[in-house]
Amino acid sequence: MLRKRSKQVCAFTIAALLILSAVFVVWAMDQASSSSAIQSDADKLEVELVTLRASGFEPLEIRRPKGSFVLLVEDRSGKDNSSFTLRDVKGQHLRNVNTSRTKFEWHDVLNLQPGDYLLTSNSSDSACHITILP
Repeated sequence: MLRKRSKQVCAFTIAALLILSAVFVVWAMDQASSSSAIQSDADKLEVELVTLRASGFEPLEIRRPKGSFVLLVEDRSGKDNSSFTLRDVKGQHLRNVNTSRTKFEWHDVLNLQPGDYLLTSNSSDSACHITILP
């Protein structure tokens, strides 16, 4: 009798492990498909890199089509602190950002309307002119 009971427990344990394995596989496949959908959207975002050096911004101009993109600003000016302002040419402030020696970069996803924008810094006389095409 004990032997029969032991076989039943063993069979039940194996069945439970198989069910748990199947549930895990389905969950993992669902996570992978969700992750790849998110990744494919992220893959479509382009990055525009702007670097502030002691000599000014590099590049001085960016021209791009309308649509979302990542603006990445690196502060390589050598200053202890810098602040950046992104504004349209009419003067409306869109972003104000501070950087320091320990936090020397900033990035954000932007979706600007077609037009002209300026990225300026308190530690430089230069500006990066950003043109969003229609």
